Amino acid sequence: MSLLRRIIIGSRPKRTFIRTLILAVLCVVIFRYVLRPSITEGQSMEPTIHDGSPHLLNMFAYAWSNPDLGDIVSIKAAGHRVMYLKRVLAGPGDTIAFIDGDLVVNGERVEETYMKYRDSWNMNEKTMGVDEYFVAGDNRGMPMDLHVAGTVKRRHILGRLLW
Repeated sequence: MSLLRRIIIGSRPKRTFIRTLILAVLCVVIFRYVLRPSITEGQSMEPTIHDGSPHLLNMFAYAWSNPDLGDIVSIKAAGHRVMYLKRVLAGPGDTIAFIDGDLVVNGERVEETYMKYRDSWNMNEKTMGVDEYFVAGDNRGMPMDLHVAGTVKRRHILGRLLW
């Protein structure tokens, strides 16, 4: 057996093949169902997440729990390939409003230290249902009607931004 072949395959080709097969199956399962790689397109989450930046989404983050306020979550848009990344601003039973660009949850103004760009968003008070969350991007420097933001059902939240 040549040295190069022995380095690549080893002295037991059958064992190397089985290990390679197991590793390939594990990689497919992990990177398809547990940790999903993602590339961000657009500026809706600026300055927190930049256009074109790579990320990993934890698709099991909410298997036994629900999203927390402030979490950056992936939301199913069209199947499991197209997703939005948005921040959770209100959860089930919460009341949310925007007054001149300020976020108000349950009657109290929320300090959003992660925001850099802010327009004078206004939205009347709205109460979330039992399985509803209010999400929006961090870049709120343009009018609200130009944003993909609003109420989403829990079943449409697929996972949490891991990195």
